[in-house]
Amino acid sequence: MWSREMDDFRIMNETQKGARCSRVFKKILISFMISILVGGIVILGIGIYAHEAEYGSKAVGGLIGVALYSIDSLMFIACGSVTIVIMAVGMIGVLVPQKCVLGLHLCIMTFLAFTLFAAGILGYVFVGELEDSVRSSLQSSVTEKYGTPGEESITRSWDNIQQTFACCGAHGDENSTTSWYLYQSESFWFKDHYNRNRTVPNSCCVDKTNIEYCTGYLINNATKDWPPNIEPPITDEPTNYTLFTTGCYDKLENYLERNGILIGTTAVVIGVLMIVEIGMTIFVYRSLH
Repeated sequence: MWSREMDDFRIMNETQKGARCSRVFKKILISFMISILVGGIVILGIGIYAHEAEYGSKAVGGLIGVALYSIDSLMFIACGSVTIVIMAVGMIGVLVPQKCVLGLHLCIMTFLAFTLFAAGILGYVFVGELEDSVRSSLQSSVTEKYGTPGEESITRSWDNIQQTFACCGAHGDENSTTSWYLYQSESFWFKDHYNRNRTVPNSCCVDKTNIEYCTGYLINNATKDWPPNIEPPITDEPTNYTLFTTGCYDKLENYLERNGILIGTTAVVIGVLMIVEIGMTIFVYRSLH
């Protein structure tokens, strides 16, 4: 009799301990879910910023010619939105608890985790491709699309970027043939006479007060030996200080690299947290009847 009562007490004590451990585990899981919910909001915010910012993928995607930049930002917007919803669903499944809800949560979370890892890899691949792909894409964009009929959005993007980043042309310094000199040496804008007597666009100028000197519109003894009226290399002074002479890749490189690293790192970190949360959720799922 005494032995049976001791066994019952031991079983009850173990049950209570198990229940306490289960409650603690669920609290830890909920904390993880809240962290990932916040991460989903961060992912959504980064995706919107990378796509919709003044010089995000929507604005410069057509210039840099690298689809990964646009794809990554759209993946972030989609993953962030779904993560917010599915984490709310998962917390309901843990708190209620509902096995079918947790099962749905696990399936979608697994898909999201792999998608984020893919987005992270794409972010780092984009950074690795910057120099090779973007330089040539910017050069093609200037020579083939700037200022030509039907390419008004590309022209506006170039004008905005050249003014904001104080650059002119594709890449290189003042002595390069692919920076400011690219417009008059290779662009259809110049060769097909869309330039209106200018050798560089107005957006390559420091300000609007010296447009004629900057663009080479005025040709006289005071300006004929200045860029853009002479071809590089520029070996003699004076220099035309009204003209941006650095190519835009050289100014955009750090900006694009930071965005790629930010996307890649955020995706990998949140993806790892998701994998941990999936493992914990599986434990709770299997404990339900």
